[in-house]
Formats: sequence, structure tokens, C-alpha cells
Amino acid sequence: MQIFPNPTNNTLLFRNIPENSAIVIIDLYGKRPKRMKSNCNELLVDISDMKKGLYMIKTFSQDYFLSELLIKE
Repeated sequence: MQIFPNPTNNTLLFRNIPENSAIVIIDLYGKRPKRMKSNCNELLVDISDMKKGLYMIKTFSQDYFLSELLIKE
């Protein structure tokens, strides 16, 4: 799976998402400002309402797990 651009200001593009995946963006305090489920191969997410800072993106499905850092400018 690909996530870009990173760092970003307003949008994130997820490509090659595994089937039936859940995507969670978590801030440093453990809050989850964004949660999504995807049944498609590509997803564009608006993050303009999130504060600047460092976040963790967790993507998982039945047989897949990915954890990646995100910088929101």
C-alpha cells in the first residue's frame, strides 16, 4: 500500500489498499481524529480539519497490517 504525500497539508491519497481494510489515524494523545473503512483500491482523505503535528496511520485487514508516521503541516 502507498500513502502520499507525506508530509501533507490537506489531503492524503491511499493506493493499493488491501480488500476490506480499516484505516485509523491516531494523534500523539491516542485520539482518533479519522477512522475509515475501504472496499476500494484507492481512497482520498481530507485531513484539513486536523491540527499540525505528528500522527500514526494504522491500516489493517484480516491478513494485513501497516503502521506509518504522518506529518501534518
